[in-house]
Amino acid sequence: MNLDRKLLASLEPLTVERLVIPEGYYGTEATVNRMYAFLKKDAGHPYLVKLARQIIQEAGVAERDYEAEARALFTWIKANIKFVRNPYGMEQVQSAFKTLEYGVGDCGEQSVLAAVLLNALGHPVRFVTIKHGGPEFVHVYTEVMLPDSNWTAFDTAVHGSYLGWRANGSAQKIWGMEGFGGFDGLSGLGDIWGDIIGAVVPVVTKIYTMKAEEKAQKEAEERAAEQAAAMAAAEAENTRRLLEAAEQMRVAKLAEQEAARAKAIAFVPETLTAVGDAMGSAKPLFFLGGGALITALVYRIITRKHKRKR
Repeated sequence: MNLDRKLLASLEPLTVERLVIPEGYYGTEATVNRMYAFLKKDAGHPYLVKLARQIIQEAGVAERDYEAEARALFTWIKANIKFVRNPYGMEQVQSAFKTLEYGVGDCGEQSVLAAVLLNALGHPVRFVTIKHGGPEFVHVYTEVMLPDSNWTAFDTAVHGSYLGWRANGSAQKIWGMEGFGGFDGLSGLGDIWGDIIGAVVPVVTKIYTMKAEEKAQKEAEERAAEQAAAMAAAEAENTRRLLEAAEQMRVAKLAEQEAARAKAIAFVPETLTAVGDAMGSAKPLFFLGGGALITALVYRIITRKHKRKR
């Protein structure tokens, strides 16, 4: 079966959403919630339902042989989807459409595709995460509910795996969503404890989420207040510098005016002394009446000299 990559691309245009997720358990929870969001969005899509039915038809699965349906889907995904790791330092989750279009996906992305195709044939599904000795969950796979088999592992991302094969881990966590298998608690605790945890964990998670949101809001308000204070301080400093520059300009202007005034005062006695010498007087002349009188005297002196020459 050849997939039409262009058709797949047209069915779901590429969109990218970047989120910051916390470390540890709540980071894993955020990732699994995103996987369930893709499952809920793509479940029952006509193209994916048609693809799942074509796979089991080409595999020659008999009517009502549900285990054979799951095995046919498992074999097809193993043959057509290549495992690749996420970009370094990032946790990437993509829809079933994009995994089919690209032909590659990590354990989470293959789990989403498996869950969507199994759901298209009426099989209940859920996601399981496991640890390998450390504090972090490092692997995720799908489980499918088969008649007379309970929950069966459906892990296509591991080399050499087969339907029902389970990866070994120091601990595992079973995640469920209403309508896709429900919550079944932690492994090894039994059905009763699983029901108790299934009732308690959503409440605790909600409380934690509310507290985290309150903390994030408080931190955002504090950052906004700090930014506003910084902006106010910067504006005050800018105003201070402008006022200081204006004051310096005013002082410089006053000094310039004072220097010009002093120069003018010194010029008048020198001019009067020169006029007095020209008239044959040894004493400086002091006049009242301003520039017009001085101009008349100078004119008379020049005229008299001119007559003498003639």
